[in-house]
Amino acid sequence: MPTFASPTIEGVTLHDTDVIYGIYRETMIEAQRKQLDFFKRRMRGDA
Repeated sequence: MPTFASPTIEGVTLHDTDVIYGIYRETMIEAQRKQLDFFKRRMRGDA
């Protein structure tokens, strides 16, 4: 099976996958946003 392919799950549509990925993406962006100030301080050597 090609690396970009995945087995289908009966009853799961591409729309379902899109919705779940959207939620995952927003969650990851929010987590990164929460850590941004700490990361900036660490890069400056303040933390």
